Amino acid sequence: MVKREPGQPGTKKRGHKNDVESKEHLAYFNSLNLLRKFIGVTDKKGILKFANQVPVSGLGYSEDEILRKPFWEASWFAPSSESQKVVKNCILEALEGEAVRCEVEAFAKDGTALPVTFNISPLKGEGGDILNIVAEAEAVLEENNTEGLRGSEDRLTSVFQLIEEAYFEADKRDGFVMISPSGARLLGYKSPDELVGKRMAQFWVRADQRDTFLKLLSKKGEVERYEASIFKKDGTQVVVELDVHLLYDEEGHTRGSEGIFKDITERKERGRQLEQALADAEKARAEAAEAQRRYAAWIDEAADGIGILQDGVVKFVNPRIAELAGVSVEEMIGKSITEFLSPESVEATQERYQQRITEGMNPGLAEMDLVTIDGRIVPVELSGSVIEYDGGPAIMFILRDITDRKMLEAELGRSQDIYSIIVEKGNDGIIIIDQSFNVLYANEKMHEMIGFTHEEFRDLQESDGGTRWGLAEVIGAGDPEAVQEL
Repeated sequence: MVKREPGQPGTKKRGHKNDVESKEHLAYFNSLNLLRKFIGVTDKKGILKFANQVPVSGLGYSEDEILRKPFWEASWFAPSSESQKVVKNCILEALEGEAVRCEVEAFAKDGTALPVTFNISPLKGEGGDILNIVAEAEAVLEENNTEGLRGSEDRLTSVFQLIEEAYFEADKRDGFVMISPSGARLLGYKSPDELVGKRMAQFWVRADQRDTFLKLLSKKGEVERYEASIFKKDGTQVVVELDVHLLYDEEGHTRGSEGIFKDITERKERGRQLEQALADAEKARAEAAEAQRRYAAWIDEAADGIGILQDGVVKFVNPRIAELAGVSVEEMIGKSITEFLSPESVEATQERYQQRITEGMNPGLAEMDLVTIDGRIVPVELSGSVIEYDGGPAIMFILRDITDRKMLEAELGRSQDIYSIIVEKGNDGIIIIDQSFNVLYANEKMHEMIGFTHEEFRDLQESDGGTRWGLAEVIGAGDPEAVQEL
């Protein structure tokens, strides 16, 4: 059924700027989001600029499907060309200054038809110019359509019941006049009726937060996105976000307030956890940077050379290796390691590299000769392990200068030779025996003193089955009187 009737001309709002974007208008239009009616506002060309959430999300639409297009082309009317035609004519008449009333069918996104009555009026400025068109919609009441009306009312009631934000209205004494079911649930009550008459002050956790909120509301007439902690019925606390504006009577006196609030406890906790995670990540980053700095300092200052080889090419060396080679770090990077080894060490190095990379073997420590830029030979001890570097396998190696050790070994060898000569060729007889007086060693002088040469003493041992002779037998075999003395 499509019908239009004449209505009353629009009334102008005193004290408002001639623009829908003014602060006063915005406060007014924001309050429309709290209503259960269908409210739409167009510009002077009939382009829909605002619609409250009940006919948008409540009917399953997104704002892109409703706003920023001619009102009659909004998705509510798309299934019916007749509805589009009637709404368009009503808007055009309202743009001429008339207030009109029409009944059409609007449609939810799921295709459900909803009979509604639109009251479409021009919104005029102080000079009488039309600023906007306001369209209000209510369900149609007909004697023969009570079932359809009941379905429409059920739909609106469901929207009010399920809307996420909690709506409330309070009197000037701060007592609840009305609160949505979602508001009652949020506060831990079974029914909105339990809250009617209760003072809002009793729900504030912090008096200083409430004082600040009331000062802002009194000064500005509205407060948006104010965060506060409130008590639930069971004494637990939640954090809510409030959007509230004052209500005025016909004489301009404050008669109360209304607004919406929503539970942001989880959001705040997620925010706190995110902040903590970011703080932990920053701390970990700082610790990692410090560890890296210390590690880099340790590598740079290490007494041993540390480097990385990949495909036989030097990828990294610390200053110690460069110092041993007599070049700078930069002069070694990118060159083959064989350029810094003696010819005898090249083959062994290549063999060890292949064993590490391709065969997974651990060849252990190895000694090689490093050749300096001026041709000196530096003996080094080398060990390494396979690592992942720049997307491929590589060898990280540790190189130690063993020049001093080699010199000490050579010196020790010479010392041992000298010691052997002194012991073996000395003028004193030297004999070494164990705890049982078995002869372990006798020098040449001792053999001379007991009358046996090395060879003869060895023959005596072999003829006796390899058993070592005791001291008495050795001495007695050469001089029986010596045995008596012993």
